[in-house]
Amino acid sequence: MKKESDKERFRVCWNVISACNSNCEYCHRFKVKEHSFKDDKKILIKMIKDGVTNLTWSGGEALLYPGIMKLMKIAKENGVKNKLITNGIILSQLDEKEKDKIFDKLDEIVLSIDSTNDETNKELGRGEKHYDDVRKILDYAKNKDVKVSINTVINSKNLDEIEELAHFLNNYKIYRWKFFKFMPFRGLAEENKKMFEVDESKVDEIYEKIQELKLENIENILYKTQEDIEEDIVLDPQANMYQTIENKNGEFEDRYRGNAMEENIVKLIKENRIKKEQGKFLEGLKVKPQKNNNNSQDSNNGTNNKEEQKENEDGEGIEVDE
Repeated sequence: MKKESDKERFRVCWNVISACNSNCEYCHRFKVKEHSFKDDKKILIKMIKDGVTNLTWSGGEALLYPGIMKLMKIAKENGVKNKLITNGIILSQLDEKEKDKIFDKLDEIVLSIDSTNDETNKELGRGEKHYDDVRKILDYAKNKDVKVSINTVINSKNLDEIEELAHFLNNYKIYRWKFFKFMPFRGLAEENKKMFEVDESKVDEIYEKIQELKLENIENILYKTQEDIEEDIVLDPQANMYQTIENKNGEFEDRYRGNAMEENIVKLIKENRIKKEQGKFLEGLKVKPQKNNNNSQDSNNGTNNKEEQKENEDGEGIEVDE
């Protein structure tokens, strides 16, 4: 019998909202209209039934989504691990009581920071106060029972500032510090490609140098490559499932995998793992889905069976006490 910690995990990143309160010049968020809370609750219940074990809440800025607390509450009450990715702007401005309400629903929080230099953060579009916002949250989180992780995008603007960032982060207990090489997936990242491009060898050098530092308070330091990213299942605000693939021409493509309300997302994750082991990674579909309106899931709900539809709406077997 498998112990709880040994159970197979099925992780999904849900970009629940496109709106953001930051203006990152290398942003690659999906810009589509989000569902209503009613629709998103159905999608969440469907994913829980499918067997999703870990949900990463992202955006845009996930804390701008009006129903985020309710969704995270439903997920947590049903044994799903909640991870929140945030730029920290909203969170840093809340009083301790309001911060507590958010942290009570989290297993892990991921803060995005690329530099401790205010001018660099301003140039990147994160804003001059970004470093201070992140510092405030790190100070608050010191005595909380929530894992604290960091995401850093290495680009041409912050190459010489990563070591300083490392020493700053080492003042706190960090569960995971994850490096990403700047990649022009979509949106502003694609438009501003020439501004932020960086050679992979430079990123490798930085990563190796950071590994050599004595950072006793940072538990894990990881470099997430394109190959790692291709394995991830990402949901846009319409619950369309994508994997971002680098094609033979070195261009990035979002490969459509279906909609989470209509397809079993855990089945897709399992298929991907099998294909990877066989060296036959799924190529997927390049067809873009039809645009969904806010009522599309209400009218069909991904099933032709009325009883099945009602079960999805009611969330039979799922804790939805709000």
